[in-house]
Amino acid sequence: MNEYSVCRWIMGAVLALLLLGIAVPFMHPPGTFTGLDGAAGIVDHADLWRSHGPLTAAVYGLGDLFCHQGMSRSFVVNGSQMPFCIRDVSVMAGIVVGMAAWELLQLHADPRGKAALATASLLIATMMVQWAVEQSTGADMPLLRTATGLLAGLGIGTLIWAYFENGFDRRVRAGSDRSDRDRYRGSR
Repeated sequence: MNEYSVCRWIMGAVLALLLLGIAVPFMHPPGTFTGLDGAAGIVDHADLWRSHGPLTAAVYGLGDLFCHQGMSRSFVVNGSQMPFCIRDVSVMAGIVVGMAAWELLQLHADPRGKAALATASLLIATMMVQWAVEQSTGADMPLLRTATGLLAGLGIGTLIWAYFENGFDRRVRAGSDRSDRDRYRGSR
């Protein structure tokens, strides 16, 4: 497996989760999933997910575990809030777009360059700054949350691409060289 197939797998997994997050609410009557407010890191509604089948349980269960699922901070499709909040959905979309851009531009750009990594860091920082402003002022800024989530996702997609592109073969070789070196030392 090379770095490009790993990146494609990651991009495909994030895209699948994003698309399932949009599709699953349409598999149920309008307004089935509302008021899901909870806490990240805790599955608040396990009984509800189990009562709607395995696909719904998996998708909404992941959202329940990793996201606060605040109704006021979620996109609503088919009258139901999505399994992930606006920021998380936007980050996932940004990751897919960012990784797809590197896939398409791989012959014309180098994601390992310092400029690309600095830009990725700045893109991620926009979301952190927006979050800090929102927390300190109590302002609710869904449009800004969407925009900074997309920007951060682009940055994260760039960092993922850069990680696997930069030295993937070297890390694999280093692992085999290290084991050869350790075997040599052990035989002394």
